[in-house]
Amino acid sequence: MVRRSLPILILVPLLAACAAAASPSQSATILPAPTSPSINPRPSYDLGSPPFKTVPPTAAPITGEAPAALMDQARADLAKRTGLDPSTFQVVRSESVIWADGSLGCPVPGQLYLQVQTPGYWIELKAGARTYDYRATSSAIRLCELANPKPPSG
Repeated sequence: MVRRSLPILILVPLLAACAAAASPSQSATILPAPTSPSINPRPSYDLGSPPFKTVPPTAAPITGEAPAALMDQARADLAKRTGLDPSTFQVVRSESVIWADGSLGCPVPGQLYLQVQTPGYWIELKAGARTYDYRATSSAIRLCELANPKPPSG
């Protein structure tokens, strides 16, 4: 009988001690939450880093950065499309850029593209009164015929 009552004799004082420790009769110190005048309730984002940074619309186009072979491909394609002499084409833009994805800022509906930043070139040639927008990687070039193509990421 003593063996059966032994756990009860140990548990009762232990529970009483725990209850006394948790009683509100003892004063507890509650620290105020830290405050700082520099805390901003909204997160700030660096809009100057990809994929947010885009070429400002007022920035003057850069020329001379695309390799000569790509420029020749663009001129040949435009001459074939327009029937005009390539020597009459004016280079509006020939810029090394980073495209936001594999579409080069000019996605074709129904096509899938790699979702990685893609180094390449943005080439614009003026033939007559119209400007033609070419998008390129280091090995391929294509005319962008979208009404509202996207600018490069950075």
